[in-house]
Amino acid sequence: TRMSGAGSLGQSVAVLRKPAARQPAEVAAAPETAQKYDFIDSPKEDEAINPRNFLVQGWVWLGPAQDAISSVEVWMAGRRIGETQTLFPREDVTAVLGLPHGTATAFNVFCRDDQVGSGQTISLQLRARLKEGEVRLLGAVRRVTTVIASSGPAEAGESAGVVSV
Repeated sequence: TRMSGAGSLGQSVAVLRKPAARQPAEVAAAPETAQKYDFIDSPKEDEAINPRNFLVQGWVWLGPAQDAISSVEVWMAGRRIGETQTLFPREDVTAVLGLPHGTATAFNVFCRDDQVGSGQTISLQLRARLKEGEVRLLGAVRRVTTVIASSGPAEAGESAGVVSV
C-alpha cells in the first residue's frame, strides 16, 4: 500500500512493510499485524555516493513501538555504517500518517564505509534498535553506486610538495 504526500518533493514515500522471509538470527521482524512504515529520502535510488562520507535521511514509524526506538541504523553489505539516536518531527509525515503534531519520526544518519570500493552498486538498509536491545529490520532499501574520488598524489602514496608563500 503506497501513500502519497510525505517525503521529498512530493514522492510517494510510505510502504506498508511485511517481515522479510529470511533474516539473520540477531534481527527480529516486526509482527505481521504491526503497521510500520519507513522511507529513505536521500540518497536517491541509483545515486552516486562517496562511501567514505555520506548522509542518509528519512523517517520511520513503528506504531506502538515508536517510543522504544533507541537508534536508527544504516547497514551496507552486512556492516553497520552509521547510526543516530536522534529522531525529530516531520510535519509532512505526521500529517499523512495522522500522528499527533510533533511526533518524532525523521532521522539523519552520517555514514562511512572504508571497506567498499569505487564503482560498486550496493544496497543501504535500515534497522531500528529498540531500548531493550531488540533490532528490527526495516523495509526501506536504497540501491546506490559508490564513487571514491582521488584527492591527488598524496592519496596515491606520492609525496605532496609544500609551497611557501
